[in-house]
Amino acid sequence: MKSLLPVGATPVPMNVQQCQGVTAWTEVGVVSTPVIDPATGTLYVVAKSYENGNPVFRIPALDVASGDEKLGGPVAISASYTVI
Repeated sequence: MKSLLPVGATPVPMNVQQCQGVTAWTEVGVVSTPVIDPATGTLYVVAKSYENGNPVFRIPALDVASGDEKLGGPVAISASYTVI
């Protein structure tokens, strides 16, 4: 089985996720419904890891046959907003 965690990252502990009373899981990793592009054989998913005390979200693109990363590696998701 392949890991979606980058080197140096850890799964997000449930106490950080703040839902330890809701589930029996002890950590979280995949936080989306996987989507498969049948034309390219690519699986997309949102993975959450814990790095330097902060949660980080990434979208890996995986080959459905081998599980190998496609498209140059997972892309980190970032966002910003302006308070008006």
